[in-house]
Amino acid sequence: MRSARPTEVNASALEPRRHSIAQDLFPDTIPPRPLPIFPEPNSVKESALLALVDGAIRQSGFVRSWRLAAYVRFLKDDGWEIVSREVAENGRTVAEYTLDLQDDATREAAARYRVRKGSA
Repeated sequence: MRSARPTEVNASALEPRRHSIAQDLFPDTIPPRPLPIFPEPNSVKESALLALVDGAIRQSGFVRSWRLAAYVRFLKDDGWEIVSREVAENGRTVAEYTLDLQDDATREAAARYRVRKGSA
C-alpha cells in the first residue's frame, strides 16, 4: 500500500537563533546590587581579601592558610566578584584569583576597603 503523505521531513525552524538579544529587556527594573560585605578584622577571609586588593594571588603566595580556594568562595558568597584562571606553576596547573574590577560594586567596595585599611 502506498502512502499519500510525502516522506521528506521539512525542518520547522529554518531561521537561525538570535543570540544577540540583550541580557535583560528592562534593565531599569533590576534592583541595584548591594555592596560586598567586608570580612571580620584579623580573619583569614580578611587576609585573602587584602591579598586580592593588592593584586592577583595564588595558593603558593598565600601563607596564612592552605585553603585559599575556600576563602575565595566565602568572599564570592559575600558579594565580591572574583575571577579565577588556571596558570602553570612549577609544572602544575594552579588557580590564580583576582578581583573583577569591571564589576561596579566590587570596584567601589575595593576602593573603600583600600582607604579603610590605609587609614588604619
